[in-house]
Amino acid sequence: MSCFCCGETNIDWAGLDELLMPYRGQPGALIEVLHKAQELVGYLPKEVQIRVADALGVSLGEVYSVVSFYSHFSVKPK
Repeated sequence: MSCFCCGETNIDWAGLDELLMPYRGQPGALIEVLHKAQELVGYLPKEVQIRVADALGVSLGEVYSVVSFYSHFSVKPK
């Protein structure tokens, strides 16, 4: 859940960690994980991208390049 009026973001970190657990160390699962993370959080802020990158063993730049390339991913709340 987020409060968009003040920019505060409340991310379900436990839920995100649970989502990432089966994909740890699997860089080939990046797009699938990003879809699931966006379903959970509602969008893909930098903090979530960092967590995904760390879990899958890829760079933040690689995650961001995928997020910014595909139009169905969003870095801003909708």
